[in-house]
Amino acid sequence: MARSEGTMSKRARYALAGLLAVQALLGLFQVNAEWTRGHNGWNSSAYHQSAKNSLRWGLLFPLQYYTGTEEQPADAVYTHAPLGMHLHDTAAMWVLGDERYVVRGVAASFAVLAVFALFFVVHRLWGEAHAILAAALYVALPINAIFLNMANHVSGFLAFSLLSVDAYLRLHEAREAEARGEAETGARRWLLTLYGTFALSAFWDWPANYVALMIAAHWLFSAARRAKEARGALRRDLAGLAGFCALVLAMFAGHLALVWLATGSLDELLHTANVRQGTFGFSWGHHLRTVPLLMFSWPVLALTGAWIVAAAVRLFRGTIALRDAVPFVFGVAGVAHYVIFRHSAVVHEFWAWYTLPFVAIACATSLLAAGRFLAARVGGGGARGRVVAAGVLVAFMTPFVVHAARVIPDGRRVGGSMWFVAPVRGPEPFPYDSGRIELRFAELVREWTDRETGVLVHRGFFRRVPEPRWDITLDREIRRVASPPRVVPAPSAGVRGWVFVGESRDLSELAKRELSARHPFVEVGPFFFVDFRERRPERRAYDLVDGPMTAAHAFFVSPFEPPLVLRARHPD
Repeated sequence: MARSEGTMSKRARYALAGLLAVQALLGLFQVNAEWTRGHNGWNSSAYHQSAKNSLRWGLLFPLQYYTGTEEQPADAVYTHAPLGMHLHDTAAMWVLGDERYVVRGVAASFAVLAVFALFFVVHRLWGEAHAILAAALYVALPINAIFLNMANHVSGFLAFSLLSVDAYLRLHEAREAEARGEAETGARRWLLTLYGTFALSAFWDWPANYVALMIAAHWLFSAARRAKEARGALRRDLAGLAGFCALVLAMFAGHLALVWLATGSLDELLHTANVRQGTFGFSWGHHLRTVPLLMFSWPVLALTGAWIVAAAVRLFRGTIALRDAVPFVFGVAGVAHYVIFRHSAVVHEFWAWYTLPFVAIACATSLLAAGRFLAARVGGGGARGRVVAAGVLVAFMTPFVVHAARVIPDGRRVGGSMWFVAPVRGPEPFPYDSGRIELRFAELVREWTDRETGVLVHRGFFRRVPEPRWDITLDREIRRVASPPRVVPAPSAGVRGWVFVGESRDLSELAKRELSARHPFVEVGPFFFVDFRERRPERRAYDLVDGPMTAAHAFFVSPFEPPLVLRARHPD
């Protein structure tokens, strides 16, 4: 087994720094984007609101879409995911404030940590060439580059699970050395590291339990074999394994206990787990034919398949290496999660994210093995053979580079909802509307009000806003009304005054004149805003027009659409 214990060449350190920098830049790109339509806007806004609600109401579990002023029932929260990401988001918001970049910054930080963990583990077990190539593939894969700063549980799970699998392998190696009669090799240290890193991975996401099952199975098999070679080995192994199993059960049961204590039932958790195992009208076959190719590309899938075949041959021959457990664990865990929760896989193009360490290591291994094979056949391993091998492999991977260069910008533009750019949900992509106009209006209403102001929204407005991103951007007590209220609602719990908003086309000119004769009336693009908190005649109008595209806006918000600014116009 290749080893790089405690050493890393200057080239490897520079490569690691460069890859971490690229991953960090991808994480900062659009880190402060509006909650525009797409997976990133949807997921990130939901967890952003959850963090605010936890700080407002002292909630342990996420309360995702609620923007009102009255405390909600205990069972209104989202309980079917571990709390790692939500608590990090909440702590970050407590420190940094109510900003869009907060939850995306948390996700991006753990995405960088995941690349570091992958490089660290692969460098130790395979060497620097494997580590550089595996980490580069991980960063460049569309499923990473598109989604890494979307609020999600995956990156934290991957980072800590990689470290926990490595800790288990080190523990296994230490136990093997002890069985051979060698001196103490730090088994206790690696046992405690395994416990700690596993607890953190389980704190982030459920697939940690798949990883734990495979670790426990290998541990039991190895313990039985070592017991034949060294007296006392079985007792030590079983004690450590028992502690690990107790930890796994404690993390799983602990979450269930917290849910029960916080809400009084497990209904939401169990219902969601059941729903996500079906496909409910979506085509599973169509999904498998389109999404994996889109997120990985055919060269990457071909190389991954080649590794699976080669690993099966090594297993049959008895030459499989312990380090192969790393890609195997993440391959099995990722595929199991993908297949068990088919509904989630079909509606979320990022569901194969859990397999990234497997794909990155398998591809790097296959590429380097193919390079050695070609170099030996062409030029006996000399310089000419290496040049020819490199050329062939570059040519083979060129379609992946072209694919990534096309898909990643498209995916970023639509917030990761790939059905807007590829036929993943039918024969044709859907037309895309980012929703930035209504989101800009929501920001303006939020600027013109405070948390003690309620917002009456004309029901016609919600024909334009099919997702709760507008509500979350607004973050106010909201009531839907069918027409301009004849009597302004009285103050209620947490609300001292009201404003009225909607689309201008839903009001007649007579209604606009009557409202503006009594209250400030503002038209903003296709929308209107009536301030019932003040009683004075006023009517103003603005257009929402494209503002200058600055470098900061293009990088931190969006290079695809310029900011919208107000331009005064004469009221109609």
